[in-house]
Amino acid sequence: MRILIIDNYDSFTYNLIHLFAEIPGVDADVVRNDEVPLSKIEKGEYDGVIISPGPGDPTDEEYFGQNTLVIKKFGTSGLPILGVCLGFQGIATTFGAHLKQAAVPQHGKTSRLEVIESEGMFEGMPSGTEVMRYHSLMIDTKKDISDDLVITAEIDPLSATVQQNGREIMGIRHKKYPIHGVQFHPESFATDLGDKLAKNFVKIIEASK
Repeated sequence: MRILIIDNYDSFTYNLIHLFAEIPGVDADVVRNDEVPLSKIEKGEYDGVIISPGPGDPTDEEYFGQNTLVIKKFGTSGLPILGVCLGFQGIATTFGAHLKQAAVPQHGKTSRLEVIESEGMFEGMPSGTEVMRYHSLMIDTKKDISDDLVITAEIDPLSATVQQNGREIMGIRHKKYPIHGVQFHPESFATDLGDKLAKNFVKIIEASK
């Protein structure tokens, strides 16, 4: 299995590479977000794509535009895509969700998940799983999220950060296509069961063939 990891100029990308490299049978190519090999994707040379975290804003077309193209052109053609942190936000905005600045940014903070869908990306990851967060933007739940997206996980509603920031969505998927996103960092050592989530994405890729 060959996966393309799009690096949005972020140091966490190499932790993602390591996370997936530990899965037997998985090979990963890494490219910067301004060097995405669209022709190779079009030829079917990759079984799945991972959109990495990054320091930018997914609504900045100059910075994130190649990622958006991959989501729109190839994700909606059935190519499995996983967006992490910035990648999650990019999937959300591509399909019509809105972002806002968190009242209390979450940088290097762990939180407990409330798992809404216990299959797919979150199979084997129960509610209460601790995840690492590094983000100041979040989905604005006071606005329409998107009819195309399903919320798969959020922060425990009893968490103090929810009292400060409002509902904090941590997982989404497209209703029709194998496009998934997580706001937290599965590649962090402080995220419980991050390896399980990575294996779940590999299973999604296998099921899509």
